[in-house]
Amino acid sequence: MNPLKTIKLDFCVLNFYDTFVISEVNEGVNVSKEHIAKAHQTIVDFFGSNTYYGYISLRINDYNVDPTDYLSCPFYDHITGMAIVSDKAIKRETANFERAFFKKSLEVFYTVEEAVNWITTLPTENLNKKADL
Repeated sequence: MNPLKTIKLDFCVLNFYDTFVISEVNEGVNVSKEHIAKAHQTIVDFFGSNTYYGYISLRINDYNVDPTDYLSCPFYDHITGMAIVSDKAIKRETANFERAFFKKSLEVFYTVEEAVNWITTLPTENLNKKADL
């Protein structure tokens, strides 16, 4: 599975596919609202402003994210759901905690293949409704 395009930002790498993006945040980053907004803008620039996409977070590196930042992020209008991929117990526990702050579909997987299989099944219609924040 080769990406259509890869974009390296100062804090992460984004790999683009037809209907989803896989992100890999760099080691040691403290992910901020500004990082999330920059990634989202890069994703919208790739897919277009009226396109929905799935987001897969490949959690290989150690980094920090404040899940309450999800509550004010601009991507809710465009995202179909988020998959988090990790085989490490502590990262999976953290991802499950994040679910409480994410108002759309969020699932945790051991492999990228499992995440891709799930993310590509999410409906893309009726997504004009904003997430309940």
